[in-house]
Amino acid sequence: MGRKSITLVIMVACVAMVMGLVVLGCGKKAEPNITSISPSSGEVGTEVTISGTGFGSDQGNGTVEIGSVTSAVSDWSDTKITVKIPSDLKAGKFEVVVRYEDGISNTVEFEVAEKKSDSTQKTPVEVIEKYCQENSIDVSGWEYEVVIVSSSDSTWKIDYGFPPEAEGEGIFFLLQQKSGQWTVVAHTEDAGWTAEQLAALGAPTDLVLGPTPDDRKAAQERAIEDYAKEKGIVIGEVSGGIVYKDSKDSSIDDTWAFFTYQTYEGMGLTFFLLQEAPQGQSWNVVASGGDGFNPQDYGAPSDLTI
Repeated sequence: MGRKSITLVIMVACVAMVMGLVVLGCGKKAEPNITSISPSSGEVGTEVTISGTGFGSDQGNGTVEIGSVTSAVSDWSDTKITVKIPSDLKAGKFEVVVRYEDGISNTVEFEVAEKKSDSTQKTPVEVIEKYCQENSIDVSGWEYEVVIVSSSDSTWKIDYGFPPEAEGEGIFFLLQQKSGQWTVVAHTEDAGWTAEQLAALGAPTDLVLGPTPDDRKAAQERAIEDYAKEKGIVIGEVSGGIVYKDSKDSSIDDTWAFFTYQTYEGMGLTFFLLQEAPQGQSWNVVASGGDGFNPQDYGAPSDLTI
C-alpha cells in the first residue's frame, strides 16, 4: 500500500472517530442544573423550591440531598422541585444537590436556621379566642398551630386556627408580641397576606406564605362562588343548580385556571375562566359561559381549552 493510501486510511479513521464522539455526545442526556433555591435559609421542616433544568419530567429514582441527608419530595418537574428540610439536620450551612438517573447537578447552599424558642412556637389560644369573641367569630372547639415565625423579627408570626371537622375552613391570624404579650393584628381566610399587605400592617414581609394546592383551589372556588352570587348563578345540589366537575391550572401561565361545573340534573355545562389577582393569593372570574365558550377569547393560555 502506498504512502498516500495509508494517509487516506488514517484520515478516514480519524473522521469516523470524531463523528462517533459527536454522535455519542449528542445522545447524552443533559445533567440536572440548579439555578436557584428559595428560600435559601430556614428552620427544619421549611418547604423549599429548587429551580433549574434537566431534573426530569417525573421523579422516578431522582433524589434531592441536603448535606448527606435525602429530603422528602412533595413535587417534581423538569424545572422545579419542592422539598422539605429534613428534621434531623442541625443548624448550619449545607450543600444541596439533585441526582437524576446517572446525572448529578451543581450544588447550591442552604442555611438551616436555629429553631425559634418555645415562646414563638406556641399559639396564644386565649388571646386569639378573645379577639374572635370581640369580632363575632365562632371558634368553638377549634385547634391551632404555628404556621410561620418571621426570621427577621421573631416578635411577629402567623398562626392558623381551624375546626377539625371542617378541613379548609380555617383562619390565619397575624400576631405581634409586645412586652412579652401577644396581640392579634389581623386575620384572613385567604392563604395569608401578600408582602404589600404585610408591609401596610407593619409586619415583616418574610411572613408571606406560599399557598398549598388546597389553599389555591379553595381561593379559586371562593372566587367562583362570589361571582355566581353576583350573577345569579345557583351552585349546589338543587334544581337548576350546578356542581363542581373538573378544573385545570395552566401549565403555560399558572396565574390562569379553568373550572367546569355540571348541572345537578346532569345536563349542560358551565365554564368559569379565572385569573389570579396581581397581588396574588386571590382570584377573579374573568368570564363564564356554556357551549361554545372559548377561553382564548379572553386572553387565556392555549392549554386551557374545552
